[in-house]
Amino acid sequence: MAKPIRDIWQALSPAGEKSSAAGDVERPGEPDQGRMRWNLPSDSNADPRGSVSSDENGDLLAAFAGMNEAEDADTGFSLDMDRYIRGIWSRRWIVLLCAALVTAALGAFAFFMFDRSWVAHATLVKRAYQDEFQVGRFGKPFKPQSYNLKTLLDTLLLPSVLDEAANRAGVSVGARSFARRINIRKDKESQIFDITVRWDDPAIAAALTNRLAEVFIERNRSIRRSDAEETLLYYQGRQQSAERQSEAINSELQGFQDQYAISDIDTQLEVLVMELQRVTIDGQALDAEVAATSQDLKRLAEAINTEPEMIVQSSYFQNPLQSNRSELIWQLEQARSRYTAQNPKVIDLQDRIAKIDTLIKGGGDDSSKSNTFANNPVRQDLAITRYQVQRQYNQALARQQALKNSRESMTKRLETLSSKQKEYDQLKVKHEAALQLQRNLNHRVEEARVIMMRNEADFELIERARPPVEGESSGRKLLVVAGAVIGTALGLCLALLLEFLDNRLRTLRDLRRLAPDLFVAEIQHVGEAEEVVVDANLPSDRVAIAFRRLMNDMESHHKERLPSIGVTSLGRGAGRSLMATNIAQVLGLKERRVILVDADVSPEAGERPGMLFEVAPTQGLDNVLDEEVSFLEALNDTESDNIKLITASRDTSPATSNYLAQLGGHIMCEGLDELRDNAEQLIVDLPPFDAHETVYEAAVHVGATVLVVPSGDVDRDELVEVLGRLEALEVDVLGLILNRVPFELTETTPLFEPSRRLTWSSRIAQRFARSESPLEVADS
Repeated sequence: MAKPIRDIWQALSPAGEKSSAAGDVERPGEPDQGRMRWNLPSDSNADPRGSVSSDENGDLLAAFAGMNEAEDADTGFSLDMDRYIRGIWSRRWIVLLCAALVTAALGAFAFFMFDRSWVAHATLVKRAYQDEFQVGRFGKPFKPQSYNLKTLLDTLLLPSVLDEAANRAGVSVGARSFARRINIRKDKESQIFDITVRWDDPAIAAALTNRLAEVFIERNRSIRRSDAEETLLYYQGRQQSAERQSEAINSELQGFQDQYAISDIDTQLEVLVMELQRVTIDGQALDAEVAATSQDLKRLAEAINTEPEMIVQSSYFQNPLQSNRSELIWQLEQARSRYTAQNPKVIDLQDRIAKIDTLIKGGGDDSSKSNTFANNPVRQDLAITRYQVQRQYNQALARQQALKNSRESMTKRLETLSSKQKEYDQLKVKHEAALQLQRNLNHRVEEARVIMMRNEADFELIERARPPVEGESSGRKLLVVAGAVIGTALGLCLALLLEFLDNRLRTLRDLRRLAPDLFVAEIQHVGEAEEVVVDANLPSDRVAIAFRRLMNDMESHHKERLPSIGVTSLGRGAGRSLMATNIAQVLGLKERRVILVDADVSPEAGERPGMLFEVAPTQGLDNVLDEEVSFLEALNDTESDNIKLITASRDTSPATSNYLAQLGGHIMCEGLDELRDNAEQLIVDLPPFDAHETVYEAAVHVGATVLVVPSGDVDRDELVEVLGRLEALEVDVLGLILNRVPFELTETTPLFEPSRRLTWSSRIAQRFARSESPLEVADS
């Protein structure tokens, strides 16, 4: 099989005969010594897995061990950064072109539009504080209107300031154009700043800078003088209003004092309160005296009422006891008028009288007495005393009434003064406030007048601008570098967008993300000089080992032997025939009886299994569909004793496409069942699904299929649609094989080196674009 396949096919005899080593003609279906007999039913007790010969190139097989295994089990949604990086690298010419175009455009713009310029600067300083001027002794000193530095610097760009500066410098330039050439340089922590002007002539730049600084300072001085004038006018108006208000309040205060006879209300209230306190105290003492005198009068009246008007002046008794008794009784009466009943004298007289009465009763003395009567002197004394007390009482009542009237008058005056004190105080405060306001305004007027006459500015020019010696950088290099950066970024975005919009399947990772539950594998794209067909005579060749491992992994994935395998694709040129031939070859190397059917009965088919096996058939599948021969009669021998082949036609390809319509018929269905009974495994090379609708029907007859997906030629949506239809038809998809994967896109260590020698940049790109397998390819 080392010769070109088409040359061998053309060298075969027209009759399709093939000479054996002994010179006899071999025909399909005839047994041969050393070959297995194919007319017997398949051995049901055969090993479902087949046997694998000992591997002399263990390292090589280990190198292919990971070619079909997923690098990570994460099949959820995530950004495939490797894909996007590879996509950007594959479109690097777009990035380079965008970078070159943008850089060239900005470079041309910088060359023609940017001229060399000169920058002159003048240095100014802002006064940190203004002198506070004060005329009066009281109140806060006068402080001029203060503006922050940013507000003052904004006046620098006023059109009137710019026009005046340009006129003084003798330069004809518009205010807007002049403003674009001005810049302010200032440190946040400093009050010193620079005014810079950029111009294409150094002398004009210095002149414009100095004139601009002068006009700016003059404008600031004018603003301060205008503020002082406005302040002066304002305070003068308020001063006149304050004078009128003070006169009105003074007149009101004078009228209030005249109306209520008030000279000094505080002193008057103090004296009146003290006098009222004195009168109150005297009245309280007089009230006590009147009350005491009234009680004395009551007691005197009671005492007078108890005294008899006449008393016995003298009594004469014949019995001396009676005479003594009468005397004692008189003394007792006299004592009672002077003393109380508990007085010892009264008690003694009462005891003596009691004893005399006892003696008189014991002696039976009944003699009568003879009395002499006179006015009671006690009553007379009491009456005189009552008269005197009554007189004192009447005088006290008169004084009491006088004091009451005086207290009422003082209280009324005090209430009157108290009620008017607040109003009087308010008038005095208003008057004093008006006078104070008038004095303050007089001071403010004088202060504003002095500030206006001083005519100071907030800024001072400490260094004038001089013509610059060195010119400023035009920024051309920076613009060119920016163009390169912008162009590169634009190219990267464009390449990334194109890769994002590219919906084609290119890598094994794309397949794994699209169908996470299916078995997936990749086959590297190689050049025409490489041999990629499994040779039965070279079972240790790396291609044979690679495809043998592919089938082992597929059967391991499904955990069973695959009796029927249909090999197809979405479109032509995918490499189905090569895939079907190599699968049949490795199954034959595993000593399984395999029948390979080339069912692509379309004349548009390319390289066929018959060409790859170098078989010149006498009958083909088209003859079977025409019912000229049976499936078993159309079998052809191959170089392998374990593989039988049914070609699509006895010629290079069928003469018409009408045979495609018969793939879904009963002949095909029954023939496939018959072939399954006579082989352990059946491989059917089906046409692509876009060839005819009957391909889906043929896939149903086969029952299971392997899809060959050429890298970069199949759209994701198309593959999803085909997988959906196969699932609906209950066709098992055994796996997806990504064919013709470029060397730089393989996820594992590639089987073949690229056909051309790569540069160092390409080697770096390939190493960056794919993930390396931990095992390296052994030397073969």
